[in-house]
This record gives sequence, structure tokens and C-alpha cells, in this order.
Amino acid sequence: MEGALVNRLVVITVGKTHSSKTTFAKSLEAQMHNTVVID
Repeated sequence: MEGALVNRLVVITVGKTHSSKTTFAKSLEAQMHNTVVID
């Protein structure tokens, strides 16, 4: 499909080790369709 616009969203979490970044990412992934989490 030529000329189609695709909306993309990138969420970057920054924090100390063991600050629940992965837990947040997994929760977000469960709520949003077509989501990929790179940990």
C-alpha cells in the first residue's frame, strides 16, 4: 500500500536495576495490541 501512514510509538524506560521496568513493560504489552517488548 503505497503512501500509507503508519503510526508508531516508542516507550523507553529508564531507571535503576530492580525498579520494576520489566514489570511495567510486560503490563503495557498486555494492554496494547501489536506491541513488542525488547528487554
